[in-house]
Amino acid sequence: MVINSALSAIDQALWDIKGKALGAPVYQLLGGAVRDTIRVYAGAGNPEQARARIAEGFAGVKTGGGWHGADHAVDDRSAPAALREELTAIREAIGPDAALMVDNHGHSRPMVAIRQLRAVEDLGLLFFEEPVPPDNLDELAHVLAAGLCTPLAAGERLHSRWAFRDLVIRQLVDVIQPDVCHCGGISELRRIASLAEVYGIAVAPHNPKGPVATAASLHVCAAIPNFLILEHAHANPLFDAVQVTPMRMGEGGYALPDGPGLGVDLDPEVIAAHPYRHRPVLEAYESDGTPAHP
Repeated sequence: MVINSALSAIDQALWDIKGKALGAPVYQLLGGAVRDTIRVYAGAGNPEQARARIAEGFAGVKTGGGWHGADHAVDDRSAPAALREELTAIREAIGPDAALMVDNHGHSRPMVAIRQLRAVEDLGLLFFEEPVPPDNLDELAHVLAAGLCTPLAAGERLHSRWAFRDLVIRQLVDVIQPDVCHCGGISELRRIASLAEVYGIAVAPHNPKGPVATAASLHVCAAIPNFLILEHAHANPLFDAVQVTPMRMGEGGYALPDGPGLGVDLDPEVIAAHPYRHRPVLEAYESDGTPAHP
């Protein structure tokens, strides 16, 4: 009788836990939040766009460093000066306190990347992303060995904790950028972040996507101690339109989601009205027609 009563109590407790879990935000299932606000940044290609993004409440902006949709390679000789000119104008537009980042898209050879980093070292970048192609870590080590002070970032094209292992263990970057849609989902992103935490590396998830990916990223960012800032592709008006109740950003970022699960409900009618459209693969070429690193 006593055993049956104990088993019944355990069974009831398990059902209570399951019920609470089903109604809990995902970050609660990851151990709970370690912060109240998730900082986010947006893309900006010029000072006017950058100023507008900060006015909208973003904590910072990231620019393409001269690679704004270009279908040809930027000349190595002019790249450092062009980058400095662009970033100086944006820094003046957003002020000294807003975060400023560069995505170099892996375009540069190591010596060119080093010259670019030297050209902007005094502008206080939060990070310089993919200074060299991401598939050769020795090139990244060459850039790191230059001893510059601007934090380096990489990782959006890596797809598992094993892919991140050497990048993290060799401590080649200050910031990693796993994407929840590329790296295996919420649990795998959490594991990658834990690996980086051991080595004192921050996490700034790659996230140029819609509200579901953004919500999934927000929950992980809420729960990991080494979170830095989250990318946010805000420009498409469908980002809000496809949500039944759009997520709202305050000054500098998002408050913690409080709905069950990811906390996002999508409108199927809006989805049906905007079917998939093929997007061409990005191509880049040198001035003589030689294929360049995209």
